Amino acid sequence: MKLNVKRLISLTLATAVTVCSLAINGSAASTYEITSVNFTNDGTYLTSVYAGCTTVHVDAGIDQKGSVKFFRDGTEMEAGTKVVTGDTIKLYRNNSVKQTLSIVVSGDVTCDGAVTAADLLYAQMAILGVNSLEGAPLMAAKMSGGSSLSAADLVAMRQYVLGFTAPTVMDGFYNSDGYINAVPVYVGTPAFERYNNSAADIIFARNPWDMQTYNGKVYIGSGDFNSNKAPSLIACYDPETDKATVFQDRLDDEQVSNFAIIDGRLIAAGIDPSNNAILHYFELNADGTAFINYAMPYDWRVHNFDMIGFGDKIFIGAGTDSQKNRTAALVSTDGGKTFSSVNVVKDGMNVTGANIGSGWDRVYQYLTLNGDLYCYEVHVGDSSYDGFYKYDADANQFNFHSAGSGFVSTGGKFFNIFKESMEFAGKSVICTGYFLTTSDMKSFSKKTFAGSSASYLDMVVIGDELYVLAATENSGSYTNTVYKTKDLSTFTKVLEFDAETYMISMEYVDGTFVFGAGAPSNTTSPSTMCGDIFRVRVDF
Repeated sequence: MKLNVKRLISLTLATAVTVCSLAINGSAASTYEITSVNFTNDGTYLTSVYAGCTTVHVDAGIDQKGSVKFFRDGTEMEAGTKVVTGDTIKLYRNNSVKQTLSIVVSGDVTCDGAVTAADLLYAQMAILGVNSLEGAPLMAAKMSGGSSLSAADLVAMRQYVLGFTAPTVMDGFYNSDGYINAVPVYVGTPAFERYNNSAADIIFARNPWDMQTYNGKVYIGSGDFNSNKAPSLIACYDPETDKATVFQDRLDDEQVSNFAIIDGRLIAAGIDPSNNAILHYFELNADGTAFINYAMPYDWRVHNFDMIGFGDKIFIGAGTDSQKNRTAALVSTDGGKTFSSVNVVKDGMNVTGANIGSGWDRVYQYLTLNGDLYCYEVHVGDSSYDGFYKYDADANQFNFHSAGSGFVSTGGKFFNIFKESMEFAGKSVICTGYFLTTSDMKSFSKKTFAGSSASYLDMVVIGDELYVLAATENSGSYTNTVYKTKDLSTFTKVLEFDAETYMISMEYVDGTFVFGAGAPSNTTSPSTMCGDIFRVRVDF
């Protein structure tokens, strides 16, 4: 089952009632029945539902022929309502009810959707014979999995109430194919505060171009340098508050689309100054309260597309003004206090607009492979100089290495050619919309594990595995899928969900994936979801 992500569904958790519904006998098992690898269906009850599940979560965790509806005391429940013990799920086929089950939330004896000391007391009193439990509440009390209520159930419930153990909690459930039907939860649209106009180019500026996990939080960059949407902002998702909010507004650049961690410091590259023609980067201060603006004297370089630490040096990939005698590569040997030019050389010529006679230059990305540093240079005006250049530390210059056979990029959806790049499993791996790998920066292989029509958008390493975000368009909506691999040969689907637009960025923090919704164009009806941030808790 694939889910349509709707902001209101993700946000709405209706208040659970505290009155138990009596257990309702289900119909006999038939061709049309609810099956699940997450829950148990014994023909009467759907058990093993964890406290906090909504109707959308439960729907994601079942497989069936037909459709399901949820009821409480005979009234149909709204999508996104938190389920409680005693709620009813009905399976429909051609408007006919094929199966009816009573939902059992593990430990929720009092039927309020939570597991508290009150549930423990009710179970204890039932064992002592002071009261009786039957139907769904009795099933909820059997937390140890036995056939009858016992002291073992009290121990299991007490451990949960005291916080020593907890049931698996995910935003979604595994399906019979082994991957998670995810239910993304909306946590905010921080860029809306800055870009709150409904015009297409303003919506487009909300794009969460890049995310970076740092000290337990996820930082998010937005803006649009192509349309000069200044000033930009940096947002932050904090798992403790479960909200994505503006962290720092009105940064002195038009777009923040690349983060880097250099010598333990969180760095944001700023593209195109908003009120003066100087190059910038921003660094999170030591106490994590604000980004410091580092500005360099104006010398015909105004864009900062990428930054990287390599050895004891820091490099900036810049964009130059037209026809100027400036290279697009800069280096610092004093920790980023000052920067100087690095020559970018092909056929004995330093690649600049002045030397070639026209155009301007951009170093869009730095890449590492087997201990070497490369940059990707584009000379706008003469593409014969475009390609990968390798750093010669002794000469302090980048020498032309290759045009990159098989290297492909996409336009429209993604600025700067590169969406993400990293070194993994002995290769350089690049997302440009395509998923590309190389072992020599000369010949690139294109992989299509998500399908030939998929766009490959972002990557993150978790442990020893690489997780890749891909999106496929389907007649007005997008299927967003995460795959994992250890060797760049075998890719396994991890989770999937549908939305009206694609997720352009992804990060991972403490058991939670964070996704940012994007838009492909600043001119034609971009999705108003652009800039929405979602989280998906996982358990694997």
